[in-house]
Amino acid sequence: MVTKEVEMMQEFRCSKCNKLLGKIEGRAEIVCIRCKTLNIHKEAHEAHETKDCD
Repeated sequence: MVTKEVEMMQEFRCSKCNKLLGKIEGRAEIVCIRCKTLNIHKEAHEAHETKDCD
């Protein structure tokens, strides 16, 4: 059974290698464990950023 909260969440993927990093709602900063890229997801009206952590 899937709740309404889970349905509202967005898939968050690495912008460099496209690995699924999680399902989120709101802001998040996640380092991809595959390619070590820092992925920054802001609110829906803000831009998506990427930074290399190498």
